[in-house]
Amino acid sequence: MGASVGAGREISQERPPVTVVVPTFNRAHLLPRTLPNYAQPEVAEIIVIDDGSTDNTPGLLPEMCAEYPILSYHRLEKNRGQAAANNTGIFRCRTPFVFFGDDDSVLIEGSMAALLACMGAPGETVAGARAIYMLAGESVSEAIQRTRRGRPDIVRIQWMRTFFDDDPGRTVEVPFCPACCLLPTRLARAVLFDPSFSGSGYREETDFQLRCAQAGARILFCPSAVSLNLPREDSTGGAWARGLWSYESTTRANNWRFLNRHYHYLSTGWGLRNPKWLLQASFTIERLSFQARQLAKSLLGERAVRAWRKARVRLRGSGGGMRRGAA
Repeated sequence: MGASVGAGREISQERPPVTVVVPTFNRAHLLPRTLPNYAQPEVAEIIVIDDGSTDNTPGLLPEMCAEYPILSYHRLEKNRGQAAANNTGIFRCRTPFVFFGDDDSVLIEGSMAALLACMGAPGETVAGARAIYMLAGESVSEAIQRTRRGRPDIVRIQWMRTFFDDDPGRTVEVPFCPACCLLPTRLARAVLFDPSFSGSGYREETDFQLRCAQAGARILFCPSAVSLNLPREDSTGGAWARGLWSYESTTRANNWRFLNRHYHYLSTGWGLRNPKWLLQASFTIERLSFQARQLAKSLLGERAVRAWRKARVRLRGSGGGMRRGAA
């Protein structure tokens, strides 16, 4: 059982065609910064699913609903995970299209219109926005400029590596796309998210998208739509609230579950050749490397980290373009 606020409004045929579903857990400190960005002209309703938060979310959201009539709030009494929260939002959606947003992301103005334009492709379509992770102290424009490198291979399938922060300059068909994506509501209801991707919830969105693809949908990466994740230093709460060990152990378990489920499809449909065990080993090394970088940042201090980042950007700017041109 749960409580709802602002969820009784009727949506007519003349209303905008998109409902935004945003699961949230213990991120009351982020919601005033992130939720208003989803209120774009194409959006009829923003449904916030509170996944049993223990912070000030139950007090904050009714106040925000009063301030923003486009918002509606539904609270799950127990924490059930992001997949279950997304499914709750899907069944409350009353528009032709649903967009899955993050409680720690900012959607750039005009992005929803760009994603809707991708829906003009024949057949069912899942369209994902470009996903950029902001750095501490970085502005939106700085983040976009830092990541605009024109990489043509957005997904390197042999190692399951993605470069969703890059802009290839055109819409690209991909095996899967970033988590913040738009699709027909009827498709979302037919597929649904799998709550068995527990803990960190890692791969639950990718699993959902691949099951949409196996149901006949095209998956598109639309770089003209941009979603920016707030700096990790700001994005406390969420799945990270369960602790580092829980997050990392369930992340690796979820990745292995995902590989077992979808390896055949990715192999036959997208040419994946590296064996599952090698992909899992590479992924584990990647996660350990990430945690080592996070530790180094905490030891070096923010000033040293910013100096290193600026030097890296200058190095890319001086030689990256020439190398790409020669490739």
